[in-house]
Amino acid sequence: MIPGFILYRTLAPGGTAVTAFWLQIPQGECAQETRMAVYGPDAHLAVEPKPQHKDRDYIRSLLVQGGFQFAGVQLYEKSAFLPVKDIDEFARAIWTAIGQPPGGWSHEDEDKWDVAVSTYKTLLAKKPGYHVDENGNITLEAIAQICIVKKA
Repeated sequence: MIPGFILYRTLAPGGTAVTAFWLQIPQGECAQETRMAVYGPDAHLAVEPKPQHKDRDYIRSLLVQGGFQFAGVQLYEKSAFLPVKDIDEFARAIWTAIGQPPGGWSHEDEDKWDVAVSTYKTLLAKKPGYHVDENGNITLEAIAQICIVKKA
């Protein structure tokens, strides 16, 4: 079933809906890169980001396929900023939350934990959206694509 169809079907005529995708979320993208860097190119996360979510036309196409008119789909981009007070704590927390492989954590993961967290921090520092100010404060910038659509 097309996700846009569900939204279209449940929205009353003349009604307005808002939905969004993250176009860029450095801490999430970095987890997948870390898993492959530490475990090899065939390694996967239990929940992986979808490449099409980075496509600025994807959300519109889902809504049009669902029944909304192309001209009625308004797209906006908005940045959200996350200050990171302690990069070591942050890296451990994010890796714990989203670094898990399919099937759950293993003893191999425990053995490679410190390497994975260190790799995560190194890769994160290279991502678009990773900002360090003149005082050494780290902020992560995520970009959302927000869609406002009205049912005719």
